[in-house]
Amino acid sequence: MKTWLVIIGIFLITYIFGSWLKPSLNDEAKLIITACDPNQNKCQLNLDNQLLTFRFTELASPLTPFGVELVAPQSLIESVSVAFEMQGMDMGYHQHPLIKQQNNWRARVTLPVCSLGRNDWIVKLMISTPTQNVIHQFHFVQNQNE
Repeated sequence: MKTWLVIIGIFLITYIFGSWLKPSLNDEAKLIITACDPNQNKCQLNLDNQLLTFRFTELASPLTPFGVELVAPQSLIESVSVAFEMQGMDMGYHQHPLIKQQNNWRARVTLPVCSLGRNDWIVKLMISTPTQNVIHQFHFVQNQNE
């Protein structure tokens, strides 16, 4: 009888801690792929029926710091970060938090260097609000003559 109680106790403890540690559905991020190139244009985003603008403040180039900015007037954004990747490449950890300054979120970031000389980038802008997490994904190609 004690063996069964121990087994049931272990099962219940495992279930409770597993449920507690498992992320809730609210923690899952919605991925939105956007055709805009933030290296060339201001990119318009819709978040909770509010228009946001994302852009690079200078042309992006590896190993040269440049600014990224999200203009988000009257939004309920809790946090913003940006990450840079390449399709099929392990570029290491390159996620940067943006800092809120009035209605803008800003950061100075640096692109890593690709050892193969590629220049096709994926930018992931991660936005968290009280009700959702959204990832806006952009693609850009760094000009060879930069």
